[in-house]
Amino acid sequence: MEKIKPKKSLGQNFLVDKNFAKKIVDALETDGEDIIVEIGPGTGSLTDFLAVRNCNLVLVEIDPRAIEILKKKYSHLPKIKFINDDFTKINLLKILAGFHNLSYNEKSLNPNLFEKKIKIIGNIPYYLTSQVFFKIFDNSDIIESSILTIQKEVAQRITATAGCKEYGILSVATKINAEARILFDIPPSCFYPPPKVISSVIELKIQRKFSKFEFDEIMILIRTAFNQRRKIIKNSIRDYISQRVGDEKKTEKIIQKIDYYLHRRPEELSYIDFKELYESINKQ
Repeated sequence: MEKIKPKKSLGQNFLVDKNFAKKIVDALETDGEDIIVEIGPGTGSLTDFLAVRNCNLVLVEIDPRAIEILKKKYSHLPKIKFINDDFTKINLLKILAGFHNLSYNEKSLNPNLFEKKIKIIGNIPYYLTSQVFFKIFDNSDIIESSILTIQKEVAQRITATAGCKEYGILSVATKINAEARILFDIPPSCFYPPPKVISSVIELKIQRKFSKFEFDEIMILIRTAFNQRRKIIKNSIRDYISQRVGDEKKTEKIIQKIDYYLHRRPEELSYIDFKELYESINKQ
């Protein structure tokens, strides 16, 4: 495998163990018609195993040095496309429309028109984990599933349940959008350079429970509540309620109505609790 010097500024730790690379790709169920977006392929450790599956493959790589290597290795394969950009900034709907031979118009393009949705795979830079996950959640109507290698500690937070100390904003956001589970761990020795932490491969089966608008709105409430995660949410969301209602009498009435929730900490509330809390405040 052709090598490039890892850039610390890009959070590059290249997977060099072929057995784990194959195991990661095997975790993503694919057929020849699938549309797969690989995040940060580097010099192709996962791509080598994806390319032989003859699926539609989009390689999204921010490092121009890596893109040149990828083009040398795979440009002869007609079903592979290359994008030299940051995954969090690309337009996934436009990519999907292109594979379905549909003209792109964000306002009129109905995601339900697509016979195939996108599958995501990648060993992502640890510092970008939250941004990548929220990119996926923001596009959950056009994404079917994801297999991602991330820091083990973050994987544990993502799959944590209400009441656990690891439970937080990303845990709730994940449960709103997907069924998540940790598949296996990868030791630091399998990467170059070796990271200081153990990595985990996590699977997301997308199951969108709210519209994009509702998700964005509920996340405002969730972030507000977790601003003071060790305190009961009565203190942290009172201003939120007041701003949403705009009337002191109505605010007090709502506070009385949701009193059961207000005396609990945010880490004790499930995504269903947050949904009911949101609806009690905003859907009068």
